Amino acid sequence: MGYPLGSWFHVKVADAQLDADGKPIRTSMMCEDGVGGTVPCFTGSVITAPRVPLGRTIPKWEGAFSSTLTLFKNWSVYGLVDFKLGGKKWDHNLRIRCSLYYICRENQYPLEYSPVDIAAYANSASFGAAYIKGASFAKLREVSVSYALPDDLAAKIGASRASVSFAGRNLMTFTGYKGMEVEAMFSGSSYVMQEQNQIPQLRQFTFTTNLTF
Repeated sequence: MGYPLGSWFHVKVADAQLDADGKPIRTSMMCEDGVGGTVPCFTGSVITAPRVPLGRTIPKWEGAFSSTLTLFKNWSVYGLVDFKLGGKKWDHNLRIRCSLYYICRENQYPLEYSPVDIAAYANSASFGAAYIKGASFAKLREVSVSYALPDDLAAKIGASRASVSFAGRNLMTFTGYKGMEVEAMFSGSSYVMQEQNQIPQLRQFTFTTNLTF
């Protein structure tokens, strides 16, 4: 069909109206038809709108930039930024909160939000496009500072060379994804890219001593 391997397909609400209580009016719900138009989402009580392509699960682009700067002979500063662009992820935390247990703010104050989202949330995972979000990101993965001790100091402890370094990892994330962790994978899921209940990447700080004898 010409789509990337592992592409997302799901029913997507394009338009909807809410009643005075903030409940979706089923007969008003229109869904994308996959060819640039819309069709009714339901025929009676049955969802008959087609699943439409929503993007790829596997990022289209990924890579990294790194650099090391040497200062005053003994000092060096290292930095690493990596990125993944063009992929989408199923935010299952959003689906559980808003469509399973109905505890998100949108459920309590539906008239303050988009009728399209409210209509999707009111139908469990039937309109899954509401949970498939862009998952492009870049991360400041590591910054480290190292100092190579003078040879005479290293020799005092019987080493030919010695250095100390301080590093920070997972320092910043740049992304439009609103879930808990853009890199998370839900183990055992039927979805390739799904996030649910994962702990976000933790910042780490390490101090290292390297000795060469």
